[in-house]
Amino acid sequence: MILYNKKGMKFNIKTSRILTILVLICLLVLLIYLIRRNINSVINEGLNDEPSTFIVTMTNKGGNDVSASDIFGNAKKNNTDISIITETNNSIPSQLEYNISSIKSDSNITKPTTDIIIDNTPSNVQLDSLKLPSSKKRTTESVNTFIMVSPKTKDTFPLYFQFKLENNTQSTNMSIDLWGDHYTNASKSRPPGNPNSVIGPGNLSLYVPDMDANTIPGFTYSKDAFSKECFVKSNTLTCTVGDFELGTRIINIIQTGDIFDIDGTKIGYALKTNTSKTSTNEEIIVTIESGRNITGLLLYMGSLVKL
Repeated sequence: MILYNKKGMKFNIKTSRILTILVLICLLVLLIYLIRRNINSVINEGLNDEPSTFIVTMTNKGGNDVSASDIFGNAKKNNTDISIITETNNSIPSQLEYNISSIKSDSNITKPTTDIIIDNTPSNVQLDSLKLPSSKKRTTESVNTFIMVSPKTKDTFPLYFQFKLENNTQSTNMSIDLWGDHYTNASKSRPPGNPNSVIGPGNLSLYVPDMDANTIPGFTYSKDAFSKECFVKSNTLTCTVGDFELGTRIINIIQTGDIFDIDGTKIGYALKTNTSKTSTNEEIIVTIESGRNITGLLLYMGSLVKL
């Protein structure tokens, strides 16, 4: 019995040591996992403070020839030196170019960063206002955003053009929607008539509180985001949003659906494609099929949702 007990004791001691080693290994692996997860969390939070990168593509069918008169006209409009531009030098671009920027819809304090996109060429664009503050929780940013696009090479957009904003949700860690498609705005009022319409000095006061008796309850733009000229009905030259020039015939998009000119004529449509099992991308696409003398494109984005 004593010999058996000694062997049993030796066996128990050996087993205990093995189990202890296994437990220590498991604890070590767990500790390494927690440390790595914390480091990744810190890195991701730091990235969330930076402007998110999106892919923007402008496409048009026809009307993309750029003439010397286009360059002279826009150089004069932008107060640049037109003496260096002649019909025989290489200053005339071979493709149309566009300016794009974004601002928070409640402020005009900071001058927005502007990127240039080239016709028919997907471009990586950092939209400063489309970012979320660092947070571990799944949250919704309460402030809405304007995305502004204007032609750089010509005074107006082509008759037919398409704007596509692509968001890789896995990369940006957030989802985007037009204001009217966001779930928090489902029961809020829309502008009278057609929600997606051409706006300018003649009707912009309808969108701003306390400026017009017919202001839409529940749907308002901040007056501070627009320049004073935007509300002068006789003005046919300029209107800026956050110091970004959009002209006086601006296509205003607040939700998916048809787009109309001021006279009620349908000129295009807006749609969104969501993520799927095979793709983490979501896209907002604005297609204009008959846009005459359009000087700017204004997208009103809903609150950002962190995923």
